[in-house]
Amino acid sequence: MNILSQNWLISRRHMLRGLGVTLALPLLDCMVPLRAADAPMKAKRSVFIYLPNGVNTVDYQIRESGPDYKLSMPLQSLEKHRSNITPFSGIHHPNGLGHHHNCKSIWLTGAKIGPSERNTIS
Repeated sequence: MNILSQNWLISRRHMLRGLGVTLALPLLDCMVPLRAADAPMKAKRSVFIYLPNGVNTVDYQIRESGPDYKLSMPLQSLEKHRSNITPFSGIHHPNGLGHHHNCKSIWLTGAKIGPSERNTIS
C-alpha cells in the first residue's frame, strides 16, 4: 500500500502554505485603516499615594464626606480635577501595627505580615 497514492493527503508544501496563512490571520486586525477603526476609549487610571515616613497623614485627609467634600490644604491643588477624582481616607488594616517600616508590606493588600519575604497575595 502506497501512502502517497491516497487522495486525501496533501503535500508538505501545500500544508506549510496554509499554515502560514492561519498564523497571519490574527494580524489582519492591524490592517484596518485608521479612519475606519473605532475611536479609542479614554484610558481609566488609578493613582495611589503612599506617605510612609515623616508626614502627618491627618493633614491629607478629607474634611467632610459626600459630594461637597472639602479638600485639605495639601490637596488644594487637586481642586481643578475635583470632578475626575474620588479621594478616600481612613482606611485601616488590623495588621498594620502602626510602625512606619512595616506598613509598606500590607499597603493596598489584605495580606498579613509574615515571617518571610514571599508573595502573600497570589
